Amino acid sequence: MSLWSLVSLSLCAFGVTAIFDPFAEDRNFFLNTKSEELWRILQLPRHLGIARNVIIFLGDGMGIPVITASRIYKGQQEGNPGEETYLNFETFPYSGMIRTYCVDKQVPDSSCTATALLTGVNAPFGTVGLDSHGRHLDCSNYSELDEDHLPISIMTHAQNAGKKTGGLWRREAEFPAKKFGIRHSLFFTAFPELSPYRCVTTKHENHMEFESEKKKPVSGEPTLAEMTEAAIELLQNPNGFVLLVEGGRIDHALHCTNAKRAILETLALEKAINIALLSTNPVDTLILVGADHSHVMTINGYPKRGNPILGLAGTQADYKLPYTTLMFANGHSYNYRQNGTHILWRNVSSANTNDLNFRQQAGTFQPEGFETHGGEDVAFYANGPWSHLISGSHDLAYVGHVLLFAACLGDYEDACGVENNGRSKRTKTMDNNVNTQEFDTYETQLSSKDNLYLMATGSDDAVPGLSAIVDAVLELDDVVALWREKRK
Repeated sequence: MSLWSLVSLSLCAFGVTAIFDPFAEDRNFFLNTKSEELWRILQLPRHLGIARNVIIFLGDGMGIPVITASRIYKGQQEGNPGEETYLNFETFPYSGMIRTYCVDKQVPDSSCTATALLTGVNAPFGTVGLDSHGRHLDCSNYSELDEDHLPISIMTHAQNAGKKTGGLWRREAEFPAKKFGIRHSLFFTAFPELSPYRCVTTKHENHMEFESEKKKPVSGEPTLAEMTEAAIELLQNPNGFVLLVEGGRIDHALHCTNAKRAILETLALEKAINIALLSTNPVDTLILVGADHSHVMTINGYPKRGNPILGLAGTQADYKLPYTTLMFANGHSYNYRQNGTHILWRNVSSANTNDLNFRQQAGTFQPEGFETHGGEDVAFYANGPWSHLISGSHDLAYVGHVLLFAACLGDYEDACGVENNGRSKRTKTMDNNVNTQEFDTYETQLSSKDNLYLMATGSDDAVPGLSAIVDAVLELDDVVALWREKRK
């Protein structure tokens, strides 16, 4: 092979160099690799058993651009171009596109999306545990609502079925009402308009540290992967369990237009997912990975294959100014000036765009920590019983119904019964030719020796919105105690 046929991709910012041969990925390459991929998909069974266990991994704000940037960063850290890399949950057999709007808003906050995911009922902006009859910032309306307008969480349904339930947060959110398994409360501090995120410091009295800070010996905080392992052990129960694990600080980093921290938090969530895959059986455990909403980060320009994802995309021809591959539509890092004839942005040619604290450029101004959510669809990935129901395009509330149906909970409790003819109620309307083969094993293509990242689990108060809706939150003290015992 001639020297000209090789393109050396310098990834100095990451301390590695990838050698990429652009001619290797020719027609034969795609005929071989993609036909194998197609055949693998054709062989996928549909598992129609009962989901005894349900584990929900929620990347708060983990929109598709964040997933893409994280997979590229992961690959580049391994010495590859990056674009061809997969995050572990991207290898799940089924995925779908999910719409995240509130009842009354195109772009959601975290409370209405939490309600949709955990109850199967969409909610108004700024409310949790209420249906469309609830009103934001109007507590008087709550007392007037009939019980029919107060959705019930999957956690309450699971407890009624004898399952254990848990969620990984620092402490339980404090809300005035606890009823039907949901804190039927209106959010007053749940969204950036009222409660800005701290972008300069990494430690917050109500949040665990960012992944990057928890690697330090003085941190003393367990990783999300370690907490997930402890939670699964503590929740073992003959009737199964429901566990919700949130990567909450993905959202915080994005609100601060800090792409690198958001990427590191996403990769730490991936480590926790790996632990769950290795600790459970896909025959009886449904694992769902997704996001409650997106953010306004984008991947732009025309950077070359393998270009550092945190680097420069190129130089604008007219103004002769470089710009980064990752940018935000709005945020505090809006930085422009006028030279008399043109509006120019910050010259980042000498900036270390790989620095942990580098803030990507924003198109329009928002105060510190007030970068907004995005309104586009998010991706959900599923593995285990009834995971094939996560396909196509749906509202987020649909995902809540899939969780209940797969585990035979709530309104779908009777779906696990047997008809007089001996046929399961859940399959009586299905074609007899549906493949009901169960997974005997599931090769995750992951190594159990993966070096676990240290990571923050996110918020313990109302900011992400989730801890307010879960009825029984696994006590963090129990999880940390088990983690520390294992470290001795």
